[in-house]
Amino acid sequence: MLYSGYPTMRFCLYLVLLFLTLSSEEQQDNDHEYYYRYTMEYYNNPTHVAPSCFEKGTCAVENYEKLCRTNPHKRITFLLWTRQNNFGASCPALLEKISNPCSPDYGKYLSFDEIRKLTYDKYAIKGIIKYLKSLGILDTDIVVAPNGEYIEVTASVSTIEKLFDTKMYDFRSDANGEIYTTSSSYTIPPEIQLLTQGATGTTTTTTSTTPPPPPRTPPAPPASPTPTPSVKRSVQVVEEVEERRNSDRSQNPGYTTPAVIRATYNVPNQDVYRDLVSQSVFATSAQSFLPDDLTLFQDRNSLPFNSVYNITGPNDPEVCSSDSAKCSEGNLDIQFIGSLARNAKTWFWSVPADLGFNPYLRWISDLVTDPNPPDVHVISYGNDEEFSDPTDIYRFNDELCKLGLRGITVVASSGDYGVAGLQCGNLNDPERCGFHPMFPAACPFLTSVGATMGPENNTDEISASFDSGSLATSGGGFSRIFSRPAWQNKAVKTYLEKHNDVKPETFAVHGRGYPDVAVLANNYEIIVNKEIWYVSGTSAAAPTFASLITLLNSYRVANGRPKLGFLNPLLYHYFYASKTPSFNDIVDGTNRCCSQREHLLGAACCPIGFRTAEGWDPVSGLGSLDYQRFKKFLDGI
Repeated sequence: MLYSGYPTMRFCLYLVLLFLTLSSEEQQDNDHEYYYRYTMEYYNNPTHVAPSCFEKGTCAVENYEKLCRTNPHKRITFLLWTRQNNFGASCPALLEKISNPCSPDYGKYLSFDEIRKLTYDKYAIKGIIKYLKSLGILDTDIVVAPNGEYIEVTASVSTIEKLFDTKMYDFRSDANGEIYTTSSSYTIPPEIQLLTQGATGTTTTTTSTTPPPPPRTPPAPPASPTPTPSVKRSVQVVEEVEERRNSDRSQNPGYTTPAVIRATYNVPNQDVYRDLVSQSVFATSAQSFLPDDLTLFQDRNSLPFNSVYNITGPNDPEVCSSDSAKCSEGNLDIQFIGSLARNAKTWFWSVPADLGFNPYLRWISDLVTDPNPPDVHVISYGNDEEFSDPTDIYRFNDELCKLGLRGITVVASSGDYGVAGLQCGNLNDPERCGFHPMFPAACPFLTSVGATMGPENNTDEISASFDSGSLATSGGGFSRIFSRPAWQNKAVKTYLEKHNDVKPETFAVHGRGYPDVAVLANNYEIIVNKEIWYVSGTSAAAPTFASLITLLNSYRVANGRPKLGFLNPLLYHYFYASKTPSFNDIVDGTNRCCSQREHLLGAACCPIGFRTAEGWDPVSGLGSLDYQRFKKFLDGI
């Protein structure tokens, strides 16, 4: 329901009439039908193949050596996603009603059991199980998800090869030497084709899931009071805590700390209501975090001690002693997601890296079966859309939609490699300096976060870019998989008609535009192995934005209002509805450049990219949020 106060229902009605193309039911229905039609085209395709770079050995970050056929007796666990009563057809429209602040159903989220009534397809499940048993798979090796989203199956390699008409091999990663079992393609058998919507766990449908560790500033910033690297540095970090507490913070120090973020975005320095809200960090690629480093970070930044509430999946702090990079992303995420939402219950939700099992689908398959998951989730990983099977991408987005129905927020980083994504860096190859949107950043049912810089150095906020002095460039662009959603239609059309100077035929002009918002992302000070590191990128911006949402959730729930849930319709509504300036508009910068990694390889910037502009743009989204202004606006919703 809409609460009394600003904005009023009359004002919401005015907006609906004024921006008809943005929110008319006809337009939304057309968008939902378009999405569903193309989703079903991929789901109904029985054969799915690995990205072309997998067999060619030309993937951007990691490649694999084919060894030999896998032992036929080896047992593998995989998922068969069910038809779910074709709920994907109606989920977007239902989510629109629940997440549109002008709707009378805003914030009326569904329970775990209510989702089951919509998705549990007993006829599809019965048919799939019957077919699996005909292949000799036992009841004990078949497990149905609580709400029927998928069937988990464990079988021998020989059975899997027969089931999916494929051949499985062992592959060795050239990045870490690990050996994985997978195949290059699979085909859903005709007996169950109309009952399923893809499989997960037997075939390489996505390549490397993350770029290298966050770009790191080699020397400490000149204004930093921190010591130079030395064997005694771990002791010095602890000794500096008291100095940091008593220092004058009236001038920002040249690097980003929780205090700098609070000052930049007008965020109060306060605890959340611990029993009312929760948040979680996604991790994969063998990333871990160090609890001792989290304690040092909190102490150094005068934050209350708050250990990680729950660790789901693998976390091996011991590996960090031999290779600090294996904790760089994990430490960054876990340290800064708690930087604004002080004392919040925080999960570290980790999934193993497995060449044959898309990590995002592995994570979300666990999440959708949890009756009480955390409220806010952040993903600081990604790869190019073209390096994942579209069926996997659609499946992930459909499950995001259902999480939104439950009032769960998912935030993702938009990438650190500008408009070219992970392909960035080969100036002699136009294909690798073009437009390569990121997955999952470009999924419509999550909030994508870009990167800014400036306030940490006491200058204006601009988009983060290598050619502006950052080690990362804000990712952004237009999805090739998803069409533009109704809630961002007006904002994106305005950019394309008034500000875009890139030839429309060179990118997916009708695709979902990303990012949605932006946050400081330059020279974040973190602690890794008791040493001070300075890292940059949207991997820093995303957990910071997630932390801000958790803080807002705490305020709302304590005052009897619903959690924010799926954010995007609200954010774009706020952009037009607020009587005062809503976002901090970012109007300086481009995303044509790469990041530190490409610079070290001899490349820095591509010839073309998008530029920032007044309003939404595919570099900084709608801009950055001022916490107090947004909080005041939310008081009327």
